[in-house]
Amino acid sequence: MIEHIFHKHPELRHEGARAISHGWANQVWIVGERLVFRFPRTPLGQRELWQEAQVLPELAGRLPVQVPEFLYRSAPEDEIVYAGYRQINGTPLTAELFSRLTSAEKMNLAVTIGSFLTTLHMHTPNIELPTVKKADWEVFFREIETKAFPLLNREEQVWTQEIFDKFLEDPANFTYRPRLLHGDLSAEHLLVQDGKLTGVIDFGDLRIGDPAYDFVGLYVEYGADFTREVLAHYELPHDGTFWQRVSGFYAGRLPFHSILYGVDTGSESHVQAGLHNLRKGVGFP
Repeated sequence: MIEHIFHKHPELRHEGARAISHGWANQVWIVGERLVFRFPRTPLGQRELWQEAQVLPELAGRLPVQVPEFLYRSAPEDEIVYAGYRQINGTPLTAELFSRLTSAEKMNLAVTIGSFLTTLHMHTPNIELPTVKKADWEVFFREIETKAFPLLNREEQVWTQEIFDKFLEDPANFTYRPRLLHGDLSAEHLLVQDGKLTGVIDFGDLRIGDPAYDFVGLYVEYGADFTREVLAHYELPHDGTFWQRVSGFYAGRLPFHSILYGVDTGSESHVQAGLHNLRKGVGFP
């Protein structure tokens, strides 16, 4: 992968490179300790990278923090698809790092993230993006039934059935105004430095959908109190079941993404991590 970059951009070869991530969607390399190169693993990942390249320039300068600015992109005829951007200073906001922040720093973060989400959710992109609808959650549940239920005991199956039924059968859960979503606002995508949010990265899950969805990562990583503080600085209206969706359904179904990814890719570690998080979150032994 990286040799392709050095072939296409020989001026970078002398800077050296190191791999930092081989995640679900991309291989990621750092070049010269200043540039980040992402290589999508699948055709879907390639489409998502293209979407980022179209939407992020529309947002740049409007958001209160930095986002990737693609300086390098593969050509349409290239066999290897990639994009490179200047590395944004900061460290991922892990739960452990968050726990060491002062009250004032946490408040500052809540204000900044609230502003970020307000601006992002207000934006109307100039391209058509995937839209998450009720039918998509119905398909997701059928996939869970097929692939994950064989790994669950009866109590876990009943709990899963009930959380989906409760969500899908309540019309109030689908009265929201669809918004542009980051789609994966979790710890590894929030960068901080000196207690301040410096950047948000990895917009590969950009989509149109329920604005409450962008709060679930905050809830799972940093807890209810902080998430409510972010919501207090979120300037768009939220409906009567907004918080219920964040803390209930969206948080509850989160482990199944890891389980299904593990089943589809043969990764037992992802399956076990998802099962552990499911049982820990619900209180199953």
